[in-house]
Amino acid sequence: MFHNYVRKARISLSDRKRAWTSEFTQKMAKMLLKDLESGQAFAVPEEGFTDKDLTAYIPETLRLPFQTTLIETFIMSENRRIPLVAICSEELNGIVVKIVVQATPDDWWPVPATALVHFEYSKTKTNGYEVHLASHSSPDGRQSCHRALKVCMAEMLGLIAMLACSNVSIKKTAPFREITSKEVRRGVLPFDAYHVLTLPVRGGSISSDDSGPHNGRSPREHLRRGHIRRYAPGKTTWINQTLVNAGAGSRIEKAYNVTN
Repeated sequence: MFHNYVRKARISLSDRKRAWTSEFTQKMAKMLLKDLESGQAFAVPEEGFTDKDLTAYIPETLRLPFQTTLIETFIMSENRRIPLVAICSEELNGIVVKIVVQATPDDWWPVPATALVHFEYSKTKTNGYEVHLASHSSPDGRQSCHRALKVCMAEMLGLIAMLACSNVSIKKTAPFREITSKEVRRGVLPFDAYHVLTLPVRGGSISSDDSGPHNGRSPREHLRRGHIRRYAPGKTTWINQTLVNAGAGSRIEKAYNVTN
């Protein structure tokens, strides 16, 4: 699903009539607007890339698919989703992660914090990244910024791990719709084209084998979410979502969307 967060954020940050809370926020908004205009947008599954720890599957050297990669995601706050756009850019010392967040449906703000994720993330003995918070942020604000950065870094690392799989490629989709000539004259921004991850679809029956631990009882019918599998040193592949133990007892539903 394409939410067009990038487009909405661009419209909000480019509004010349809006009042900024400080000169710092205004300068940061202008900087992020340039990134949103030049970056390539990625659509990710609603629930993220995988339910497993990706640490073991992250390549030795991190590389983005594009110089500036935009990832639409969200953070949970008081049982509601707050949309975010993670702006990830390759710099000299690593990948810089910046964020723009939706405050109201038509109002987006820059998050006063950035993170630097080292290219050699998986080899770093520490946590592999550095967080830089604005000095004027309150303790609660700093905590919220740090949490948002961790969510965005996890999505970025998930994307990089997925792209390292031998059977995953990138496809560019068409925009949601083309704007009309009347809209062009009014200065309406065009809708974004998105990059999605594509997986090969093979024929044959749906696999029902379960490689996980067994406790002697037959599990109920359920969908096993897609996941990464390592099959050789430095080689990984993506295993599609499968139906496990079809027809056995009641059913457990899990939603996981990856574009095929």
